[in-house]
Amino acid sequence: MSWFAYEEYTERFERCAQYLHGRGRELSGYDTVSIAVDGHELVSALGLDKVNIWSESYGTRVGSEWMRMHPEDLRAVTMYAVLTPEAGNWGYSFPKNLYGTMKKVFSACARDERCRAKYPELERKFREALDRLNDSPLEVNIDIERLGLPNRWLPTRTLVVDDVLFVSILAMAASHWEGVRKMPMLIEAALEGQKEPITQFIEERILSDTLSFLEPVQYKVLHCNDLGPTDPERWAKETRDVRFLGRWLDGEGVCNDLPYKIRPALPKTKVVSDVPTLMLVGASDPVTPPE
Repeated sequence: MSWFAYEEYTERFERCAQYLHGRGRELSGYDTVSIAVDGHELVSALGLDKVNIWSESYGTRVGSEWMRMHPEDLRAVTMYAVLTPEAGNWGYSFPKNLYGTMKKVFSACARDERCRAKYPELERKFREALDRLNDSPLEVNIDIERLGLPNRWLPTRTLVVDDVLFVSILAMAASHWEGVRKMPMLIEAALEGQKEPITQFIEERILSDTLSFLEPVQYKVLHCNDLGPTDPERWAKETRDVRFLGRWLDGEGVCNDLPYKIRPALPKTKVVSDVPTLMLVGASDPVTPPE
């Protein structure tokens, strides 16, 4: 999920990698197990006996590895949107899961009288919106000064919302219940060429998570170091039923051009622990669906 097309995503990553390499930091050293070890060492350095940890989405993998290696640190663990180690490379299933979330929204809207009247035939409109944005992208302008953010948070003030970026916007919407509620409105706006609702959603997302612009580098490094390159044949098989998502699916090779050899570091076995753990999952979560 990125604000940038795959080509720009790759270019930004390469610049960041060169910047860090020039300062003696090797990207091969960043992985989930290392982060969990950092947590253990922090607890030790602070002289704490036991701690409670809250983990969410990717963070649940850190929590799982922490429990696996150093359960003595932990009094209790809460996991929200659980990404289990045995799930392996969640990137393979994400496109299908995202469409599953969209179908839940389409069905819920069709069952609701008011939503159905305002946004009829939502799935058809979604597919038509992708075609429209592929042919005629929308340019939306982000008001950095009004948002009160430094320029470095947003490399460009104008975002070109094509079919690729729009699917990413819906993926971000699916990560929160308020965003799920706005998905019909966003689809209608994209189909009708209405910039204001899409601009407003993007600005709200920026304000709620300014670090979202670092996600491409964070995702690529941790995901690739943990799990290794994507198998093209498996990717083609897993995404066979959602090819209509178009160019958004072109980023399957994000782990194939790293400037170092990948040695997948994440264990893929279940974590068995006596640490009291509360696990929560959202019904529409596209990354860790309850199914």
